[in-house]
Amino acid sequence: MPIDPIIDKSLTAIKSHQLTLIQCVFGGMLLFFILPMGPREISNSQWGWLFVIGAVHTGGVYILLYGALPKLSTPIIAVLLFVYPASAILVDALVYQTTISMAQTLGLALIFISSLGVTLGWGVKRPIVAT
Repeated sequence: MPIDPIIDKSLTAIKSHQLTLIQCVFGGMLLFFILPMGPREISNSQWGWLFVIGAVHTGGVYILLYGALPKLSTPIIAVLLFVYPASAILVDALVYQTTISMAQTLGLALIFISSLGVTLGWGVKRPIVAT
C-alpha cells in the first residue's frame, strides 16, 4: 500500500519491531482468507521455507524499513517505494529471462524519470510559509 509508509512515518511512539509484528500478523490473517489451498496441502518443508521467508527476510527488512522511515523525507520514501518493484521486474528479466512488456517498460521509464526528478529537485518550487 503506497499510503502505509506515510502513516508509519508518523508513528514514532511505536518501535520498528512492534510495527513489523503488527503488520505481519494482520497480513497473515488477511492472507488466510484468500489462500487458494488449505494448510494441510502444504508440506512441512514448505512451511519451513514460508517461515524463513516471512520471519527472517520480510521481518528483517520491515524492521530496518520502519526503523528508517522516521528519518527519511516523504519524497525519498516515495522513490524507494517505486524503485523496489522496478528492481523486482529487472531481476525477473535478468535472472529468469522473462520478457518485459511494453507497459512494464513504460512504467520503468516513468519510475526512472520521476526518481531522477525527486533526486535533482525538479518541479514547482513552493514558498515556505512560516506558521
